Amino acid sequence: MRPFHPRGNARSPLANINADTIRRAEEAVGKLASQYRDWVRGDITKLRQSLTAAKAGGDARDDAYREIRRLAHDLRGQGTTFGYPLVTRIAQSVSQTLKERAPGANVDAQLGAHFDAISAVIEGDIADAHSGDAAKIIELLQLAIGRAVA
Repeated sequence: MRPFHPRGNARSPLANINADTIRRAEEAVGKLASQYRDWVRGDITKLRQSLTAAKAGGDARDDAYREIRRLAHDLRGQGTTFGYPLVTRIAQSVSQTLKERAPGANVDAQLGAHFDAISAVIEGDIADAHSGDAAKIIELLQLAIGRAVA
């Protein structure tokens, strides 16, 4: 692959980024971070509602699992950004659970265990993914789902 070289006098879009721009961006993320736990609580409610819908089976289960995958994708992308890397890790495991399930398989119990784990992280305000509390949550989740959580 050839290195990128702008043509003519074209300036890189990154040329205008300076310390003040970075500081303002960090402040904006900080303001959003204060609302993050409430957002996750709302997402947990939606996840649990989708899990209830999945119990109908058939197409309803497939639709519910698609919604769960979408919500988990959002949680996975936001967790570390807003200071909750364990949410990212657990949400990744939700996606893995859905990806690896056999066609037509019911993984409701495993998904419920994931949602409980995310809730424990948020309600316990566990931002340190290496704390004893974090290790206990992952240990209990792994026991519930019968596999390691990467």
